[in-house]
Amino acid sequence: MKQLFCPILILLSCTYLSCKKEDISKLRQTTFDAPFEVTLNEKVAVKKDDYALTAMIKNISEYGCEGKNPPCDEQDKAVVRIELSDNRKFHAESLLCLGCAEDGPPESLVLHLDDKTLTVYLLDIKPATGSAGAPYVQLSIKEN
Repeated sequence: MKQLFCPILILLSCTYLSCKKEDISKLRQTTFDAPFEVTLNEKVAVKKDDYALTAMIKNISEYGCEGKNPPCDEQDKAVVRIELSDNRKFHAESLLCLGCAEDGPPESLVLHLDDKTLTVYLLDIKPATGSAGAPYVQLSIKEN
């Protein structure tokens, strides 16, 4: 009985945690169709009317630079791992790449959510500047 109880408890905990809604009023707010900046591990609420999507940058890395000597320069490609959620049932992580063209992840991502079609655009990536600076990404989310 104990062997059966543990997996059921874990499953119920995961289900409860994944269904728990986040209070997006505490997040920085922006609107669809307007470019916005988000730093690494910052979550931003992107809203239009009664619909909100949260976006968070989980990782920023150089693309295709592994093992290069000398190190990559500023004209090389950069990859962003982005997490998107609508605080209802949609949650996804995806890679977007600035400058990769056909040899890597895309610069935009099309999402089909219920009755909405949204496109997430990766507009720019800025590296950390100074000792207190943090890298940030400029995104735009548009309803098609």
